[in-house]
Parts: sequence; structure tokens; C-alpha cells
Amino acid sequence: MSKLEQMAYKMQPAGHEAPPPKRKYTQKRSVISAYEEWVEKCSKDKKQHPYKLAVEAIKNIDCAVENAHALLITHKDKPINIEQKDGIFVSAIYNEAPDKIITIDFDTETSLLGYKLAKSKTIVVQGKVGAEAGFQAQGNIISYGINTNLLGENASGTILNYGHATSGLASTLKKSGLGINMGTAAGFGSEAKGVIINLDDAMDFFAGNNKGMVINAGVFGRYFAENATGIIITTEQIRDPEEPTWKLFIDPKQCPEELLKYIEGLKSKFEQGREDHMAAIAAIGELGPTPGKKVRKDIETILRKAGHHV
Repeated sequence: MSKLEQMAYKMQPAGHEAPPPKRKYTQKRSVISAYEEWVEKCSKDKKQHPYKLAVEAIKNIDCAVENAHALLITHKDKPINIEQKDGIFVSAIYNEAPDKIITIDFDTETSLLGYKLAKSKTIVVQGKVGAEAGFQAQGNIISYGINTNLLGENASGTILNYGHATSGLASTLKKSGLGINMGTAAGFGSEAKGVIINLDDAMDFFAGNNKGMVINAGVFGRYFAENATGIIITTEQIRDPEEPTWKLFIDPKQCPEELLKYIEGLKSKFEQGREDHMAAIAAIGELGPTPGKKVRKDIETILRKAGHHV
């Protein structure tokens, strides 16, 4: 493409207000050129990571998130270059652009969107994104849409799902991370070390091999915490495991009243974000600079006061 191009995309995102009519994403020749330069360098330089090469490719151009999204929408039926993992290039723009809130209100199969998302940033997904969105994210990922696989893998920030995660939501969340499910999710927190909280439907393989802290105040399918070795707390009655591997198990009868109120308070705050992503961002912000660590500390303090060893 040798000239500027205006593109419009409109949809009604799940669980959120409609975007402005005929929202426009402006294609920019300098961004296309930077992308083409990046693809060429990635093919020649196998030693440097594609993300580092992407940052170098865009450092001398003025680019915005809308330009990156124009690039994605142009190729939304056929990702630009799957083998080069174009989400890494777009993610470099996310992190270098001044935008603090990045809204993806269209469908794309591109993987790795939000790769290494900066701590100061929030991605709001209102459409459908490809695999491994939010990989190693330090910032917030809030999804009202559909995530094909492994949303928030290896993330240390906050992963909040109001939509549908088909597989592996926050599956390998790091110890400092926080994962909250307010929608439907398969394989939620299956190997996570951080804090994961189910407040809706976690489906099958919820916390299967979890090594962190699991709070269930919703429903789930088969194989719940089957080989987990962390702390398991549930406010809903479940069948006792035949051979428990859990470090600590708190069932509804053992759950301190203070902890029940704490969990209900979290649910109430995040419920407000179901229809308004700014309310969801505010709820995360109320938990301080490291929400995962704050929630873990709060819960451990409550459990110790009740006489449990954690």
C-alpha cells in the first residue's frame, strides 16, 4: 500500500457498550514500512528477539494504536505473517504508544497481542483474539470477548475474564499475578502459581495442576484441582478428594466469615465492571500496584487469624 487508507469496523461487543458508530482506524505508510522492515530483519537476524527488533523498527516513527489496529483489520481474514508472530510487532506499538487503555473491538486470529504488556497499560478485548494474548503481561488484560487459547499465559499482572476463554485462561499465571473469571473458561489456572478466583463458570480442568492459591465461589466442570498442590478455598460444597495433594483445603464449613465477606466484596466490585470496563479498571486499581500480592496477603492474614497454617 502506498497511500493512506481509512477503514471502519463496527460491532456490538459482548458485555459492553457499543463503540462509536463507524469507528475509523487509520492506516499509516510509515507503520507499514516499519512492519516490512521488521519482517525482513526477523528473517535475517535469528539471534535477536523479534520484540527487540520491533521496538527498533518503530523507534523513529510516530505511531498510534489505531495504526496498528488498521494493519490487523486489513489482514484480519489472513494474518499478515503467522510464522513471524505479528502480535509481537503490534505489542511493541502498544507499549511504545502513549495510550494507557487499548481496546480491541474487532476479531483477529493474530496471536500474542499484548505480549509483555507494560504494567501501566490495560488491554480491553471486546472482540475475538488469537492464541496467547497477554503473554508475559505485567499490565491488565480485561476480556469481554472470545479468547481462543492461553489468555494471560505467564502473566504477572491481572487477567480478568467476563467473556469466554476456550482453553487455558491464566493457565501459567506467575506468583505475583491475579486471575479472575467472571465468565466461562476452560482450564482456568491449570498450572498457575498466582491467585486465581472463579466467580462464575470455570468449566473443566479448573486449577488442575495449580501450585498457587485457588478461590472458588462459582461452578466448574470435571477434574477440579485434580493434581493441585497449593491452597484450595471453596465457598461451594464439593466432593472431597480421594487422595488430596493440596497444601490446605478450606471448604464452606471451615471458611471464616471474614473470608466469605472478603470474597463477596471482590465479586461485588468486579460485577460493576461487567458493563463498564472503566469500573473494572477501577476495581483492579483499588487493589494497589500489585493486586495479586495484595489479595494473597489479605487472604493469608484472614486464614492465620482463624488458626490455619499458610
